[in-house]
Order: sequence, then C-alpha cells, then structure tokens
Amino acid sequence: MFQCYLSHLLNVGNFMNVDTSRGNAYGFKLESLEKSYSLVGQDKKTSLFEYILGIMVKKGVNFKNHAYYKQKKITPIEILK
Repeated sequence: MFQCYLSHLLNVGNFMNVDTSRGNAYGFKLESLEKSYSLVGQDKKTSLFEYILGIMVKKGVNFKNHAYYKQKKITPIEILK
C-alpha cells in the first residue's frame, strides 16, 4: 500500500510540474512526504495526502483498517465527497 502511495505521489508531482525543470522526475526526496500532508487544495481542507488516498480508493485499494481513518473517524469514501 505504501509503495502504491509513493507511486501516485510521484505521478501527481510530475503532473503539477509538467513543462518545468522539475517535471518528469524519477524520484523525490523523503521531505516531500511531509509536504504532502500540509499542501492543501483550493477548498483549503483536502491535503495532497488525502487526495492521493482518494485516488487509491477509486482504484480499489482497501483501507478499512488503516490507522489514518481510525484516527480521523472517517471512511475513505468521505474524502471523495
């Protein structure tokens, strides 16, 4: 599951940096993981981390017992709403 998240994070980063010197990267620094929690979208609520988890849910990754959702007391589907 973690490898899937890293792959999606790299893809989103490459998409956001298309046509720049930072686009088409083969990897990223571990500090970027921390930034994915604090970078929020236009709604000022959804972090990049939550957005990527939402993509993973749409692709069928099972998160029912994942600690993040137990702590937030939400379901993965609620992120997509």
